[in-house]
Amino acid sequence: MIYALAITWFLADIGVNLEGALIGGTIGGVIIGFAVQSVVSSLLSGMMITAGGFMKPDEAISVSSWMFSDTITGTVEDVRTLYTKVRLPNSNVILIPNTILFGSAIFTRLNKGRNIIYNFSATVPSDTNAFEILEILNSKKEGIRNDLNLISLNIFLNSKNGTTNSFSIIIEFSDMNKINDIINALNLEVEKAYWGVKNKPKTQ
Repeated sequence: MIYALAITWFLADIGVNLEGALIGGTIGGVIIGFAVQSVVSSLLSGMMITAGGFMKPDEAISVSSWMFSDTITGTVEDVRTLYTKVRLPNSNVILIPNTILFGSAIFTRLNKGRNIIYNFSATVPSDTNAFEILEILNSKKEGIRNDLNLISLNIFLNSKNGTTNSFSIIIEFSDMNKINDIINALNLEVEKAYWGVKNKPKTQ
């Protein structure tokens, strides 16, 4: 404050128009404020994420936001001040701004100890008996679990409507890099069960 008063007195003494300087400083401050708003917001979000322990390196997460077309699933590699680095199952690395993670997203921890638990849906047309499809899948469940090296596998009928039957599949596994292959294999198993029921010879 002493320095500020001294500078103000000096400027007034040499004839500088302080009113104009203050107005110019105010406008400049507003412009600078707008310019750094996103950076400051990211800094504060990064501080909240790291201080609060919301995300940690090597943690498997699933992030959904209205800003993304699809849910992002991957492993946290690094939490920086401005962004969080996430490695996807296809080995690509994306940088998610912390402002999105802290203010515009819902994220779910997928870790259960050293393992990962993931839930997804498989949908087939409703022109077949959903109970029969579920029976086929459950009869093959142990074989599928062993083939895909899953720790656990559970399949439920999630919903029925006029056009589709949706099955909820909950898997527990250990390697995030294999999630795409696992989901693909399980979707194919649901598809095979559907066609097995659909093409079953009709009894007289």
